[in-house]
Amino acid sequence: MAERGWQTITLPVSLLEEVQKILDSDVLGYKSRSEFIKEAIRQRIIDLMKADLYDG
Repeated sequence: MAERGWQTITLPVSLLEEVQKILDSDVLGYKSRSEFIKEAIRQRIIDLMKADLYDG
């Protein structure tokens, strides 16, 4: 069971493999898949807000 305030999601293996390649390159400084994915989601929300497609 997920910790309170957190929820588990399922992602395609192929997508996670691409994220892992980014982590393995160690170019961008991400420490974990979770860190990368959380930032990617946050950035997507920002992009949608800037495009007036989402107002939070």
